[in-house]
Amino acid sequence: MAGQRAADARQCMGPAPARVAPAPPLRDARGSQHPVCGAVTEALSWLFCCALAVGAGLLLAGARSGFPRDLRGALGYWSLGLVLVGISGWLLRSELPSSGHLGGFVMVLGWTSGWRAWLAMARLPVPNWLPAPALLLIAGLIAPQDWWPDLRTLAQLLVVLGCISALRERRLDERPGIRHSLLGLLAATALLELFVLGLSMTDTSPGPHEGSDAALWTRLLMPMMLSLGFLLLCVERLQSKLERAAAIDPQTGLLNRRSFSAAGDRAVARARSDAAKGCAVAVIDIDFFKRVNDRFGQPAGDLLLQHVAAHMLEGARHHDLLGRLGGEEFALLLEGVDGATAQRAAERLRRNVESHVMRLEGEPVPVTVSVGVALLEATDRDFDDLLRRADRATLKAKSAGRNRIELARP
Repeated sequence: MAGQRAADARQCMGPAPARVAPAPPLRDARGSQHPVCGAVTEALSWLFCCALAVGAGLLLAGARSGFPRDLRGALGYWSLGLVLVGISGWLLRSELPSSGHLGGFVMVLGWTSGWRAWLAMARLPVPNWLPAPALLLIAGLIAPQDWWPDLRTLAQLLVVLGCISALRERRLDERPGIRHSLLGLLAATALLELFVLGLSMTDTSPGPHEGSDAALWTRLLMPMMLSLGFLLLCVERLQSKLERAAAIDPQTGLLNRRSFSAAGDRAVARARSDAAKGCAVAVIDIDFFKRVNDRFGQPAGDLLLQHVAAHMLEGARHHDLLGRLGGEEFALLLEGVDGATAQRAAERLRRNVESHVMRLEGEPVPVTVSVGVALLEATDRDFDDLLRRADRATLKAKSAGRNRIELARP
């Protein structure tokens, strides 16, 4: 009886509601992520890389003021290129009318700006064919529509080849390993563009072919990868300038005393290891320098120092080293010479300075120097001993009447 009543109650309530199963994850039949999720992830990654390129370009543009003047131009071109590449990436994925054509054009302009940066770094003249990739794309706008992908790839290939030609210049050899690595990356990019161009010309099916996405990602990401090498080369050049500034006398452009003494120490070591290689040093003092300085002023004295340094460089052999020891005193380092050869080299410098009269305030001012020459002897403990003997010989030349050469005694 009770069972009958339960059955009647169930009939009155109707059928039991079906149990709802949880929604399956967005995966395809093979268990991989659903294409919609993959497309969203790829789009977000693309936009992030575009923003990263623009941000890196703006950051680099703000930092360029801290670099020397000759590097600011190259950094400016490079930062502009990064910003243009980032903007082009956004345009290429945009739904705006003709955004694909505009994005491809801006991408090529960004890479061309990078090419211009390499030319500025290498101090090379701008080639006549620099605008060729951009002009090729402009021509593509009036060409048949199906030509556009090939023309865009060809323009990109031309820019990459231009960057390679600039990077092959050995003026960028502050650190050859960096340059060779950059050349490798650009060569790989050029091969990819050639591969994409070949596929496009052989594949007659409509729509994008295999390799198009890889080429797009490479065009977007490669400038950011190259930026590290570009910055390293800039830092290396800045370091070279600082090292040169620390080694060079700013008034005359000759080696300063510290650098000259270091070169002298190395020359003495080489002469000690090979008895056939002699070593000599000449100390050169400008005659009556104080008189000129007092009469015409300190600026005239600075001009006199530059005048003497320039004409001594004219008279020196290409492998001799000239340095300024301080004040009006200079020194000449000679290797592979005997006493007679050292005296002839010093005499050549003395005559070359004497033969060029300087004019100060419209008045001719004769300029002469007194020179003391010392040849390395077994009794010299180091370069400083050799330099002191040459200095004593210079004092002897001045006391003997100036404008002459004296050979130091052992």
